[in-house]
Amino acid sequence: EADLQWVKDMIAAKYSFNGQAVKQDGGLWYGEYIYADLNGDGNYGNTYDRAFTGKSAAPKFNFGLNMSAAWKGFDINMTWAGAGGFWYYLRERGANKNNLPSKTDALPPDARDKFYYLAYDRTTGAPIWDDPSNNLSASYARLRTGGDGPYVANDQFLYDASFLKLKTLQIGYTFPKEWVRKASLDNLRIFVSGENLLTFTDYPGVDPEIGSGLNVYPISRQLSVGLNVSF
Repeated sequence: EADLQWVKDMIAAKYSFNGQAVKQDGGLWYGEYIYADLNGDGNYGNTYDRAFTGKSAAPKFNFGLNMSAAWKGFDINMTWAGAGGFWYYLRERGANKNNLPSKTDALPPDARDKFYYLAYDRTTGAPIWDDPSNNLSASYARLRTGGDGPYVANDQFLYDASFLKLKTLQIGYTFPKEWVRKASLDNLRIFVSGENLLTFTDYPGVDPEIGSGLNVYPISRQLSVGLNVSF
């Protein structure tokens, strides 16, 4: 509600966002990103308002931990690994900057739930100004076409990509010697193992270990069962 009132005040004051006038098709309207006027010139979100975030896609540290234990024939081995202090810019999180190919395209069925919604006439493409408070709980800014509305690169979709992974886990059982000798064996061990079983992270992309973006394939999870036999 506070952000909505702020935009109303900006529209009333006729401020400019990145050189684009307000209250027009192709300019600022309700549901837009709110940029900071860092240099105080009254023009919000232009080149002179850019600033270094101090955040890098290179991890500040990497870590790992190997653990093992055994008890009465049972054994467990695991490896944890992770990285921290780095960020990824995930522009796909906002459905490619909230873009639609054209104003006459059909909207996805969940548009009203995920995006601040601005309707267009499907024939003419003319804007239909909905109630400004129609979707204040939306996750993303209003839907628009490529040249419609102010947009500059920003930290809206810059996410902490720190993660912790359970890389390997193996649980086994070694049968007692007196049992296996009856089968003319010296040793018999059965085990189950897995790789890439768990990932703990706040990063909303596919896999922080392999990079940013949604057009990547995650490291596969593998499960196996085996026997160790010696004669």
